[in-house]
Amino acid sequence: MRPKEEEPAATVAAPEPKRTRLDKFKEEWRKELLQELREGHWVVPDDEEEAPGQALRKQELLEELEQRKAIKDQCLHDKRELKEERQLGQEISDLEEGSAAFHKAKADIAETVRKLNKLHRG
Repeated sequence: MRPKEEEPAATVAAPEPKRTRLDKFKEEWRKELLQELREGHWVVPDDEEEAPGQALRKQELLEELEQRKAIKDQCLHDKRELKEERQLGQEISDLEEGSAAFHKAKADIAETVRKLNKLHRG
């Protein structure tokens, strides 16, 4: 029997996860699919890294997304302000209606009092 060789403790790395048969099959299928796509004249990158054009396009889209989010936030802010103004306008309208009803009731009371006074004098 051969004695086991021990590695120094400082160089021992965390064990890599064991690749299963399924992982190996998936990798083979992926390679075959990419090869078939290349044979069909599809543009398939050789590796997983982004191409410079993809990185630039991604950056442009991220900037566009930020701009659109800012526009959306501004529209939401404007909508809330309009809603508050509408509520304030509704409250003022309700107050005016209440005030008008109060003045009408006050006038009706004054008219009734006038009629009562006229009845007592008459």
